[in-house]
Amino acid sequence: MPFISFWLLLSLCFCNSQKNKSSYEEDLIEIFQVYKNVNAPNKDLEAIAQKMGGIQTAELKFTAEFVNEWVQPKHDIVSNKFLKKPDQASLEAVYLIRHLSWNSMTTDFKPKLLMAQIDFNTVTNEELLNAYYGILFNKILTQFQSKNYANVNFNFDDLNLQTPEDQAIFYYNSVYAFGTKYMMQGRSKTKPCERANNYLKMMPKYEGKLFAKYEVSPFQDFKVNIANNKRETSFTKHFTGSYNNAMATYRKCNE
Repeated sequence: MPFISFWLLLSLCFCNSQKNKSSYEEDLIEIFQVYKNVNAPNKDLEAIAQKMGGIQTAELKFTAEFVNEWVQPKHDIVSNKFLKKPDQASLEAVYLIRHLSWNSMTTDFKPKLLMAQIDFNTVTNEELLNAYYGILFNKILTQFQSKNYANVNFNFDDLNLQTPEDQAIFYYNSVYAFGTKYMMQGRSKTKPCERANNYLKMMPKYEGKLFAKYEVSPFQDFKVNIANNKRETSFTKHFTGSYNNAMATYRKCNE
């Protein structure tokens, strides 16, 4: 009898594990669908908020909140709630969403099989964090109207970014977004420096300093995936161009 009870208990545990895995996959796919359809015309923001608020998988609660905020036209994505380094489960979930997004245009799109391709034992912390902040700050880069972030100060201790690599990922991803828009203002046909400096006044600070005055702590370069056709790319090499363009605009208009 004890022998039968043991195998029955083991069977129940296995079934419960499979059920939890299925729930995780279904909830993640639902979050991904909202993320994918960010540019859908006439999307029902109230229905999206209800759907994301109804996600039951505990490990996906933050990711659902993040994506719900990310798809809002009038968002608050640049707040400590989302700027702060997420926990491991949330970083992995956002990484899976990016993986699905990169492969969603294939003719044989099978999200569960795509998710199963990822072995997180082989994915570095830097890769996970770069994926998260890449998505977050892409929202800034692609929004049409520029919002005033003059009162925002990025404090790395508050954001739980303890290592030089974590701080570099945050800094260069944010400068890629804000700095690109700043550089574009500096290339306007009329009053380029006036436009650029007006935008500069609306940019956030880094430990109380302008992006051009902040010095990133020395860090060891690492590899990241930028796109399906740009894998194992040097982090430093990828972000050097956008940073140098922003700095060139700053020097042209302020020195």
